[in-house]
Amino acid sequence: LQRCSNRMQRIQEFRNKLSSPMYSLLPELLSKIFVIYATDGHELFNMRWTRLLLVCRRWYDVGVSTPKLWSYISLLDPSP
Repeated sequence: LQRCSNRMQRIQEFRNKLSSPMYSLLPELLSKIFVIYATDGHELFNMRWTRLLLVCRRWYDVGVSTPKLWSYISLLDPSP
């Protein structure tokens, strides 16, 4: 039963890859899009971009392997 479930999941992932234009983007381009989103144009770096990691396994892999996303340290005190 577990093998069948695993196979079904792999088939669904493959089907999604065929139908989604996001899978045709090169990882480097997707990484740049993530960085642009993370820096939010002119605002300070924010962590809401981490929600992108939950979209799918590919986005997670690209986000985790993008050093620029993990290299910012905020030294600002958020308290008033």
